[in-house]
Amino acid sequence: MRTEETRFLLEEVWRSHSRRLLTVAWRITRNREDAEDALQDTFLRSFTHCGDFGGRSSLSTWLTRIAINSSLMVLRKRRTAAAVSLEDGEDRAGLQPVAFLRDAGPGPEELALRRDGVKSLRKHINRLPAMLRQPMQLHTLDQHSVQETARLCDISVSAAKSRLFRARTKLASSLPTGFGGARRESTRQPLAS
Repeated sequence: MRTEETRFLLEEVWRSHSRRLLTVAWRITRNREDAEDALQDTFLRSFTHCGDFGGRSSLSTWLTRIAINSSLMVLRKRRTAAAVSLEDGEDRAGLQPVAFLRDAGPGPEELALRRDGVKSLRKHINRLPAMLRQPMQLHTLDQHSVQETARLCDISVSAAKSRLFRARTKLASSLPTGFGGARRESTRQPLAS
């Protein structure tokens, strides 16, 4: 097919279907700009995949299905994109201004405190008797499960649980009261499986 004939066909398809497809897209997206994006994507996809149109349905039905899929893709993209207002106050959508956004992660001070806390915990664990030290290091510092700790220490799971409980009890009496919560709480932590 010649370029001029193709252009004529595309213009004809656009004229006969664009208004209805825009309405379909708007009903899904409920936003004029998103509906227009979906409409443009619909015609782009229909042009690139016109060889896939087998005639099992009408052209109108085929284009409508593409428009629905394109509209749903626009909604998915909009849902995953973070919307942030660059204005100094709340805008119409109630978005938070940039100045008030906070990083959800820990700050530098908290990271430094955690690092110091791990050093202190490591120091106190190293003071435990060897029989309690190894399971505690594997489970608490290296974050192995109780089963892995038992296997690495070549002991039963119940023995590993018992040694971890005894190690925690000893640590609770030697650690400062404010270290990771009150003393009593440190002995009541459940063992991770």
